[in-house]
Amino acid sequence: MSGAQPELLAQGSVEIGRPLHETFVYVSNMENFPTWFPGVAAMRELDTLEHGQVGKRYRETVRMPFGRTGTIDIEVKEARVGERLVTEGEGFLLARMSVDFAALADGSTRVEWRMVSRNQRWWFRWLVVPLLPRDARPSARRTA
Repeated sequence: MSGAQPELLAQGSVEIGRPLHETFVYVSNMENFPTWFPGVAAMRELDTLEHGQVGKRYRETVRMPFGRTGTIDIEVKEARVGERLVTEGEGFLLARMSVDFAALADGSTRVEWRMVSRNQRWWFRWLVVPLLPRDARPSARRTA
């Protein structure tokens, strides 16, 4: 299936009552990911690169059915300070997450994110994708 569009897994947007730069710093430190994204139990860095730098790697621990957990290695693929952060994960889903940031007139920040799967296998699209929740929303309870 070459040329097929990535499969949408989840998306959302939120306004955060913090300035753009603070919000970007918080979100681009992927060790904060478990505080705002459902299903992520832990995230730890795998190298000494700065957070929000292209090439920065993390190991994500995700909650799975029946009380189990699994791990996925994540890498920052694109980082434009105050504008955009893109990560890609290995493993079954081959997830790609993009997060876009926009400063609002009142000093807060709009954060829009989208997660897609790079897995192009037919059985994944027909058997797995329909079982995945499409309305996962990050929590805005903690910000920079």
